[in-house]
Amino acid sequence: MSGSIHKTGNARNTDDQDVTSIQLFDFWHVNIKGLGEFASITSEEIEGDSLSYLMVTFTQWGMTTTVPQYWKDVDGELLPRNPENTNILSAERILQYAGKVLARFRSRFPTHPDFAGLSPQDSNAVPSWWSTSRVEQLKLGDRHRKLLGSDYTFGSNTTRPIYADNTEGEVGMAMLTGISDDGDDYVVEDDKQILTDMVSAIDLKSICCKLLKGSTTLFTPSPYGKNRYGSLQRRSWLATLLLAAGRPGEVKFVDMSNWAYNPFFQALDIKWFEMKKLIQYAMPMIASRLHFALDYFHAIGSYWLVEGGLHALLPKIK
Repeated sequence: MSGSIHKTGNARNTDDQDVTSIQLFDFWHVNIKGLGEFASITSEEIEGDSLSYLMVTFTQWGMTTTVPQYWKDVDGELLPRNPENTNILSAERILQYAGKVLARFRSRFPTHPDFAGLSPQDSNAVPSWWSTSRVEQLKLGDRHRKLLGSDYTFGSNTTRPIYADNTEGEVGMAMLTGISDDGDDYVVEDDKQILTDMVSAIDLKSICCKLLKGSTTLFTPSPYGKNRYGSLQRRSWLATLLLAAGRPGEVKFVDMSNWAYNPFFQALDIKWFEMKKLIQYAMPMIASRLHFALDYFHAIGSYWLVEGGLHALLPKIK
């Protein structure tokens, strides 16, 4: 990263914008892809369709990442220089930066097949695949920013799986016994095992158990804020999502009026709806063999009984 501080989204001049574009590309290529900086890329690395793939994936990352206007690289994460400035780069600016990077590739590798047919007199000429891609990239960037809302965060946004129960398998044995292959899961102090690998300790069972412990019959939902939903309702969402794995959609579209019991399979089918494609999937619910905290029927029953989950307005009852 350059030592100079300027507004990344509004560079002072074209030279600054070129530098900033390469800095952003270097951040992605080094920290996200685990490869070298732009200056180290060879012609072999971008031969054939590799250049188009590289540019499309870089731009896609920029379009779906909250890049601060004033940014800095902190241990491989893009963070704002001023924590109070939460503005992010627009999709148009990200696309402009990607175009600058592509122009630099053209300058370094003018004989690449993607550039060979372009007019030498037209410095703004681009390959046909880029003209097609940037239209879709802009749509992707605009859609991502509309969905951000006001609660987005900077830093790592890598999706990590949460398993139902980490006490099974190799990780589970390490948690139960304190013994693992690398020896990093626990330390022993005063004959007591102290967990050091907190990520491995997080599983759906632990989250649901915590929600159960935080539940109360005195819960009264409020229209807004953190008390809008109770602990047991949140747990019922998680128990539903556990069985919805592999189905696109959201739990909020589950409608009790569509539920049906399948006598052949002896299972409750609550139906799963994908709003974007208007498709309804079968959604059989089965009891959990792992732990009652993960069990859908225990979760939904607790929510109904303790937090009034079956409450409905009088017109709906009629």
